[in-house]
Amino acid sequence: MVGNRTWGGWLRKLLSLMLGILVAAHIVRGIQYADALTLLLVAAVLSLLNSLLLPFLTSLFLFISLPLVISTFGLVIPFVLWLVNALLLYLSSVLVPTFHVDGALSALFGSLVVSIISHLLLALTGGNGKGRPRPPKTRQQRPRNEYENGNVMDA
Repeated sequence: MVGNRTWGGWLRKLLSLMLGILVAAHIVRGIQYADALTLLLVAAVLSLLNSLLLPFLTSLFLFISLPLVISTFGLVIPFVLWLVNALLLYLSSVLVPTFHVDGALSALFGSLVVSIISHLLLALTGGNGKGRPRPPKTRQQRPRNEYENGNVMDA
């Protein structure tokens, strides 16, 4: 398999998310965790929420803010994604009892730190989803006439 579809890619993504949450818990005041197992559990829950709810919430928030998106020529889209990530971080704190996010500002700054750290770690380890380069496609030679492509009935 290619990229993050392998177990190694999934584990790399989970560990980078876990380290991002660890850094966010040490930088942002309103984020607390109990132990390393909590960090692993929060990373797994956040990864699951990202795969299940992120497309729906992103499209919902973009639909709600469509006039703002159109009037700013799409410049507001990163901020909408930032809000969705903050919401998912807060939701993961609701689902994991030994992980706590105090409020909206802690969720916003925490999601920013988690995103930056996890993307940097994935870029440094080569697990950014690009995978191995594919070999170039070979051009198929087109038939020169209708007799070569098999469209003629033999008698």
